[in-house]
Amino acid sequence: MEGYAVWTAQNGREGRVVLEKVPRPCSILLDLMMPVMNGMEFLAALKENDLLITIPDVLMTAYDRMAGQLTGHVGIAKKPIDLDYLLRVIKQVCYK
Repeated sequence: MEGYAVWTAQNGREGRVVLEKVPRPCSILLDLMMPVMNGMEFLAALKENDLLITIPDVLMTAYDRMAGQLTGHVGIAKKPIDLDYLLRVIKQVCYK
């Protein structure tokens, strides 16, 4: 609805497959609590690819304690997600 092209995946492993098939995204919106391959495992897997690791990411988490320990990300969206905050963060790195 905001004019962005969006690709989705059900888990980190599927996300890796999607990233190999689509044009390079301007950002990755990443839930830390996913089945099969969680968000932290997904980020570790991205580090193996010099191009993918440079994609800015926005983390989503329900764990307030964990959010304070995470660094190096464009944004951290606490659940429940504040859509206005999320769109502001995405606009920082994505240009329509």
